[in-house]
This record gives sequence, structure tokens and C-alpha cells, in this order.
Amino acid sequence: MSQRYAALLLSLAVAGTLTCSKTQDTAPERRIFGDPPTIQSVDPVFLVPDAQAVCDFTPVMFGFFCSFGYSDVEVQTGTGWTIIPDADGKPQIVHSDTPTTEPGIFIDGEYTELTFKVQVTDPNSTPGNTNILLVSSSYVTPQSPIEVSLVLFNDGSEANFPIRQASIIPEDCASQTCPCEYVNYDIKSGDVDKTDDVYTRKFLIINQTAPNFLRDCIMKSLNVVGTYAAPHSRFEFKIEAVDRQGNLSVWPNNLIADTGSGRFACEGDSCGCCMLHYQSNLTELESCRGEPGMISPSSFPNGFCIDAIP
Repeated sequence: MSQRYAALLLSLAVAGTLTCSKTQDTAPERRIFGDPPTIQSVDPVFLVPDAQAVCDFTPVMFGFFCSFGYSDVEVQTGTGWTIIPDADGKPQIVHSDTPTTEPGIFIDGEYTELTFKVQVTDPNSTPGNTNILLVSSSYVTPQSPIEVSLVLFNDGSEANFPIRQASIIPEDCASQTCPCEYVNYDIKSGDVDKTDDVYTRKFLIINQTAPNFLRDCIMKSLNVVGTYAAPHSRFEFKIEAVDRQGNLSVWPNNLIADTGSGRFACEGDSCGCCMLHYQSNLTELESCRGEPGMISPSSFPNGFCIDAIP
């Protein structure tokens, strides 16, 4: 068995990570013992380049201020505060043209969503005992020659793969503890029916300039994880299936995905949005000076960024 297929078999054993990496090569179809699996179909409609995610991060900032003893902070409406690179890649601060109508701190972003659906059968499978070992979708990142294989599942999304939050700000505020706690988000395959022969995997591609709390927002709301890339990048995915004897089948046509623009914004309370960036080590505290919002009647009645930042 070649080094490439050994890597593919190993990826199943460590499927909790949901991906594996290997050097790029081109392996032909191979029959070792018995008959190879049959890839009957691959859904060609698998791409949404401008999927949207919106999350309320107000509790996260309440937890932050509460940890310093400020329990009466009142979040405000506002025009937000976002860092976006300009044409030369230099960071620029952007506010919304109009304030939100609802008080809060809201993460609003777009990402590219991929849903792989591959129907695979194997002549050596028996009822209740599949002979299919691995179905995967492999791609080479635009940034390097490393090839990554995504494991596809036929599990009805029953399996959970805990993934640690990406942001450094504690985001588990459901227990009303002060401060909030760090959280592992349960990632699922996205498969609908474990009784069929369709192997599925939801995957996403995020703008590489977006902050990690956008990735956390997506993991929290959609139970999906992914990778980063520059806007309008091109990905090419190869579909493969291997059985328990090591027989390999390869779908003849690769899937092509062109990513979207990956828009991102923090909307609402401007001081709160800026402090979210600051606590994520994405800006300096002075950048938040004078931003309206995050009012504490007892400690900073004009707002934290106005009264508390010298």
C-alpha cells in the first residue's frame, strides 16, 4: 500500500480532527483484493459563495466587564467598529453608515459554504456491515502545496467532534457565570440520513482577514468548521473512496469552488465592538478612545471608551 493510502487510512483513525494533510501526488485507481467501491454520483451543486452568519456577542462583552466588577454596564445601539484592510493591505477602521435599531454587539459576516454529497456503494458490503472504509474530498490550499483530505460521513450527523473556540475571549456565557468560560463547539458532518449511501461533509472557507470570533460564530450557530483563504480564491476538490481492502476509486471530475468576498462587520455598540477587537489582540486600546457606548451609570456614565480610556 502506498504512503498516500496509508495517510488516508490514518485519517479515519484521527477523524476527530476532521482533516488530514499530506504532500500532493496523483494516485491511480487500484484494485488489491475484491472489487473497488463505486462512486455512483457526486452532487455538483455544492457551493454557496456568500453564506451569512449573524451572532449576538453581547453576553461575551457583558462577561468581560463583569469580570472587572462592572455589573451594571448597559449596551447601546451604534454604528459598530470594524477593522478592514484597504487596497494596500493596511488596516482601516470602518463604522456603519446607520446605527442599529437594537442595542447589542453583533457579529455579521459572509463566508463560502461547501456541502459535499457523494453516493458510494461497495459490492462486498453486506446488510449492516459496510465495506467502505473512507470517502474523502481532497484539496490543495492556495497558500501551499500541501494537500488536505476532508473525511465525509454517512452518520446522520450523530457524531460530535469537539473543537476549541478560536477566539481568546471566553464565549460560554450560557450559565450566567462571571466571567464567561471557554467552550468547545460540537462540529457535525452535516449528513442527513445514515441509512442511505450518501456520504456528506459541510465545510466552510473564511476570509483570511476576518477575526476568529467570526469562525466561532459559525461553529456555534451551524456546527461547521473550515479553513481560511484570501477573497475570491479558487479551490479544486478531488473525490475518492477506499474500501477495507485498500481498493481505491476516484471520481473523474474535480469540483471547482470560487470563494466569495468574505465580508465581515461588528455592528451595534461601537465601544463594545472596539473592545471586542482589543481583547482579541487585533487593535490597541487607544483605538477605542472616544467611541460611544458601553455605559455604566455607576462607573462611566458617558461610556467606558469615553470615561475610562485616558
